[in-house]
Amino acid sequence: LAPSSSEADQWGDAIRSAVAGLRTGLPTDWDVHAMLQNRGSDAVRMVAKIPLPEGAVYALQQLVDHSFVNKGTRDRRGTEVPLRLEVVEVFGVQNISAWTEYTKARARMSDRAVAGGEAESSPRQQLKPDVRTATLDDRYVQELLGEADKAANEHWLFHGSTPEAVQNITNSEFQINLAGSHRGTLYGRGVYLAECCSK
Repeated sequence: LAPSSSEADQWGDAIRSAVAGLRTGLPTDWDVHAMLQNRGSDAVRMVAKIPLPEGAVYALQQLVDHSFVNKGTRDRRGTEVPLRLEVVEVFGVQNISAWTEYTKARARMSDRAVAGGEAESSPRQQLKPDVRTATLDDRYVQELLGEADKAANEHWLFHGSTPEAVQNITNSEFQINLAGSHRGTLYGRGVYLAECCSK
């Protein structure tokens, strides 16, 4: 049986309401419609990978150049360190599940700082020296990345990975059970991040 006109209207209203509910708590520029279209066989995860304009490539190149340190690290296993990295393209990853978990964790960090009596400007709270990614005063980079939450001691950092792993991470989240599967775990299981893009 085909639904009546009134049932179809109710169903449409319910869908519109559900989509509006998805938008609550998400960044205002996220494309929920694209996430709904790109779900594929995964009915739970809602992810969209949006190609960003040339200005984003320029901005990220500024950050990469600013944070590049020509220094060998243990995980390179004797390979030569490049003189520079070039940003070719930039995608904005919009992952509702990862965003929801991240914002909850960020709120917990901020709440802990407040509960512990730490002011936003507390010397104990601030990392010294400043994190390299936080020392670039470039409005394009700030617009692209957004404001870091100082109360939660939030910083923009880099994570080195293979192209295949990047696809898996952006489709889901970081999976601690896979930590070290590519280069090992120098400091134990966890997500390894760096202030320098070359580490």
